[in-house]
Amino acid sequence: MKNIRTTPKGTTGLGDAHRWAWTERAACRPQDTALFYGAEHERPHERDARETRAREICSRCPVVASCYEDALAEGPRQWGVRGGATPEQLEAEYRRRTRKTATERRRQTEANPLPPPVRRPKPPKVVWESPVPLERRIRAASAAGRLIKTYSRLSGVSESFLSKLRSGTIRKVRKETADKIRVAYPLVLALEGEIHPEPLGAAAVHGWAAPEAWVGVDIDAPDAQPRTLEAA
Repeated sequence: MKNIRTTPKGTTGLGDAHRWAWTERAACRPQDTALFYGAEHERPHERDARETRAREICSRCPVVASCYEDALAEGPRQWGVRGGATPEQLEAEYRRRTRKTATERRRQTEANPLPPPVRRPKPPKVVWESPVPLERRIRAASAAGRLIKTYSRLSGVSESFLSKLRSGTIRKVRKETADKIRVAYPLVLALEGEIHPEPLGAAAVHGWAAPEAWVGVDIDAPDAQPRTLEAA
């Protein structure tokens, strides 16, 4: 189609045979391109007369509808008479369709609102416990010759954490960790064959109370004191 001028995107469409197949039957093919797009410094009355002649040709064109839709597909900025419409008419129709599309989308959204966002459950609140009752258990286990390694294996708590807890450098313990240490305490003491000199020596140096010293005493009570074995 010789009167299709280059668009701002730098394409004429002539290389796309499928898209422009309809142009083979366009009534404007034998016409001068200037009739549809005008010349520079064209006066208003000259433009009106030219556009009238161009639209007369479009009125008898068998593919005028395809030309009209193709012009609108290029966007809001229009040039020349295309599809039987002036640039102003094409721009007005483009904006009308854009508003219509936006209105339809808004109505669809109102008719089918998005479901409310799924609220993620809040993470459970962390409960902290005093480390003192747990220190007593680990120290008592050491005084019975049980290794930190053994306590870690039976409780599932890391050796480094248990060592820090025994030394008194831990200030608070998560409840779930504390429960593991409590549950493992009698299991550790039940291992009669697990008696080692290293923990026994550490207990002697630091004066850690043996498990027997806590018999009959609430080891979890904040102010509890171990019994002296002599008084037992």
